Amino acid sequence: MTLPDQLSGLLSPAAYPHPCGDIEVVETHISWVILTGELVYKIKKPVAFSFVDFSTLARRRHFCEEELRCNRLYAPSLYLDVVAVTAGPDGVRLGGDGETVEWAVKMRQFPQSAQLDRLLDAGAVEVDQLESFGATLAARHRQQPGRSFPADEFDHRALAPVRDNFRDLEALAWMADHQRLLARARRGTEAATEAARARLTERLETGAVRECHGDLHLSNLVLLDDGVCAFDCLEFDPDLRWIDPMSDVAFLFMDCLIRDRADLAYGFLDGYLGACGDYRGSETLGFYAGYRSMV
Repeated sequence: MTLPDQLSGLLSPAAYPHPCGDIEVVETHISWVILTGELVYKIKKPVAFSFVDFSTLARRRHFCEEELRCNRLYAPSLYLDVVAVTAGPDGVRLGGDGETVEWAVKMRQFPQSAQLDRLLDAGAVEVDQLESFGATLAARHRQQPGRSFPADEFDHRALAPVRDNFRDLEALAWMADHQRLLARARRGTEAATEAARARLTERLETGAVRECHGDLHLSNLVLLDDGVCAFDCLEFDPDLRWIDPMSDVAFLFMDCLIRDRADLAYGFLDGYLGACGDYRGSETLGFYAGYRSMV
């Protein structure tokens, strides 16, 4: 298990104000996720990258609070609180009386086997489940107020994230063997951009942009008792979350397609469009699906 020395006490059940099962740590690029049985605690690493800055305790607390706020829209039963990690005479504790050394997002734990990517691998995802989720997602999107932006922000809002993907890929040493494929992807992206430019600009100007999930793919969906819900919303960059809802839709749509499950992709899309009626927005789906595939 990988935790810094300052937090290693969290590997002991004595650090928690509730009974624990086997404690497990899942490490990501920017966080440690501590599974205790019924509850999960997600702690942000003190890192600063080009895309995220968690370098101070104050910033980590802020983004824990943002993660809680954003995810409660999509998974209110999973996201419970932001709690202090404290250090005192008795060691490191969750919510103790000592000095606050970190902050954590407190969540309800679910079995990883309930994630939709794993259920899909097991052949246990039904079209009606994703169709119902599509309708739920449409309702969540419609709860958020829209924002409009002038046409001269089209480059920043729509094209800059696309260019960033290609720039980052070109910097990878292993991509040297795949330049023809990358060039083909670039040509396809440019064609999709031109085909959708007028509609993309119109939607930008007329308030289609909303605060969305931002990272909506199968491994960020879970099947709970009341159906499929999304979790792990992208909290650390508002520009990647304040987007055209069709960008959210396209990520999951594309993820189903590349897994050879067009039935799930179109079932989800039918549920979404049937609930919100944004059929003209689907004219941008090719552009956004290409962008999300490069992500």
